[in-house]
Amino acid sequence: IFLFAIAVSHLPGCNAPSTNADIEKAQEVRPEDAREKPIIFTTNYPLTYFAERITDGAVTINYLVPPNIDSSLWRPKPTDVAQMQTGDLIFINGVTYEKWLDFVSLPESKLIDTSVVFQEQYLEIENSQTHRHGPEGEHTHTGTVAITWLNLQFAIAQADTIRAALMRLRPDLAATFQENFLSLKQDLEDLDKELETALGPYINQPLLAPYPMYEYLAQRYNLNLKSVSWE
Repeated sequence: IFLFAIAVSHLPGCNAPSTNADIEKAQEVRPEDAREKPIIFTTNYPLTYFAERITDGAVTINYLVPPNIDSSLWRPKPTDVAQMQTGDLIFINGVTYEKWLDFVSLPESKLIDTSVVFQEQYLEIENSQTHRHGPEGEHTHTGTVAITWLNLQFAIAQADTIRAALMRLRPDLAATFQENFLSLKQDLEDLDKELETALGPYINQPLLAPYPMYEYLAQRYNLNLKSVSWE
């Protein structure tokens, strides 16, 4: 049995599904509300990285999660919520990643769910157990798997949703955002191929992961992966 704990959740660097018409309409941003330099907020590092690559400095990006905190366990303070309320857009991962959204008030018109475009492909967590990660306290990984970007095809779809929202916010920069997105997309496609090659020899091997997190990676590369709770 192989222990599988590849740390691709922080890899920076693939044809992505386009945002459908209903989502485009629901997440429409009025051009007259745009600032000279828009302010956006992101709720995890992958989204921050995608936004940085696509905007290349044309937008102020705020990522409020402290560096020593797991973003999936982060709970914003009232001052953080107040900051987000002043932004032009708030990019969330969705799929229950931001559990704190049920307890704060943010303008729905500014919230952009980056994973809803592939919601029919969400995966459910199986055999979850209560445990703890250091000082964050006890919790249970239940419900839907939220670490979507480990499937690089889903990562591209999330980046594409960011691109579309930014182009609606700043249509004058649409060409730049599109060009930067295509560059990011190519990098993610290349990484997808590298992972497929690297993981290919393990397709028929039994693999273990130390906690529920890698299901989308396992799905993408046809891995026989089971999660345990070592905590």
